[in-house]
Amino acid sequence: MLDSATGELRLPQRLLATAGKRRVNGICKLEDERTGKAFDPLLMLDPKTDELVTVSLPEFSAEHGDSWVQSLVPVRKIKTPNGDVYATTAFELLVARYPVNRDVKPAPYDEPEHSYSRVAGEIYQVSGDVVIRFAGEWATTAEKSGGKYGVIIGAGIR
Repeated sequence: MLDSATGELRLPQRLLATAGKRRVNGICKLEDERTGKAFDPLLMLDPKTDELVTVSLPEFSAEHGDSWVQSLVPVRKIKTPNGDVYATTAFELLVARYPVNRDVKPAPYDEPEHSYSRVAGEIYQVSGDVVIRFAGEWATTAEKSGGKYGVIIGAGIR
């Protein structure tokens, strides 16, 4: 994870959790494993200043079968003992799947081949204008509630 304050790479501590009678690894504590210092993880990179790479993500709609959506994602180059690697956040990969315009690419709202577009909704008798209005109302509610209403419905659900 990247520290939002410094931009430096951090390794969160793992905690043991109990699920029934067995112990499960994997819960993260937002303290650096090496230093023990707390940090706030960076959720989003800056598409204007970070490097952009194209990623291919699966298109899950039944109409399209096994197809892929390509999207630009902001990344950072991280130096490792084995050479440089690209890294991004989980949130960036989530957002790349949807037509969210973050100055990375134009949002494909009118491309019927994508299951998340407003045009694809019209196949199921949902007007594109209704989809746009609903999305705007959802975003306004999320903003007013401090994000407590901000949920992205999974790919392919109509």
